[in-house]
Amino acid sequence: MAWGFSKKLKDVVDDESAYKYEDEPVQTSVPQPVPSVQKEEEKPPVSIVNTPVRREVENSVISKTCVVHGNIQIEQEDLVVLGNVEGNVTGKGDITLSGTITGNVICRNFTLVCGELQGDLSCEGNAAIYADGYMHGDIKQAENVELSGTIEGDLFVHGLTSLLGSAHLNGNVATTRLKIEDGALLNGQVKVLTEVVEEAPVTLPVEAEAAPADTPVDAAAQTIEAAIAGTTTK
Repeated sequence: MAWGFSKKLKDVVDDESAYKYEDEPVQTSVPQPVPSVQKEEEKPPVSIVNTPVRREVENSVISKTCVVHGNIQIEQEDLVVLGNVEGNVTGKGDITLSGTITGNVICRNFTLVCGELQGDLSCEGNAAIYADGYMHGDIKQAENVELSGTIEGDLFVHGLTSLLGSAHLNGNVATTRLKIEDGALLNGQVKVLTEVVEEAPVTLPVEAEAAPADTPVDAAAQTIEAAIAGTTTK
C-alpha cells in the first residue's frame, strides 16, 4: 500500500524527491552517528590533559624517603625538608624543617617543626623552633626567635627572643629584648643589647661596631661568641 501511495505522489507532483521520501524513509533515520561525534568533541575540554601545564611550583619539597648528600642552593622559592640532608642549605626563601639537616642553614625565615638541625643558622627574618624540634648549633643572626623546643648553642638576635614554657636553651643569649615564660629552662649568660636597637642594621659587622665601648668586641668577628665575650671579660 505504501508503494501505491508513493506512485500517486510521483504522478501528481512529478517530483522524484517525494518518491524517495516515501519509499526510503529508513535513510533519513539512519544517519544518526552525529551524537557520538558531539560526545567525542565534548570530551577534550573535560579531560585532565591541561592540568599539568598549569602547575605552579612555589615550594621545593624533599620527601621523607629522600636522602641528599651534598649542599643545596635555592633561589626565591621556599624549601620544605621532610627527609634527610647532609650538607649546607642556602636560599633566599623560607625553609621549613620536619626532617634532619646536618649542615649550616642560611635563609629568610626558618621553622623547625620537628626533627633536628645539626649546624648553625643565619636568617634575615624570624626563626621558630617548635616543641618537637632540636637544634645543635648557634643562631648566628635572626630578627626574632621563638623557642619552645631545645637548642644547644648560642643565640644572637636583633629583636625579641621568646622562650616559651617548654623551651630548653643550653647556651648564651645576646638579644635586644628577652621574654621568658614560666617553665622555660636557660643555662647560659644573657646579654641585653640595649644600645644596638637604634643603630644596628641587618648585618652583623655593624652590630659589632655599635657595641658599647667597654665591651672588647672585634669588628671582624661576626659570631655570637664575640658578643658574649664582652660579658665574660668585662
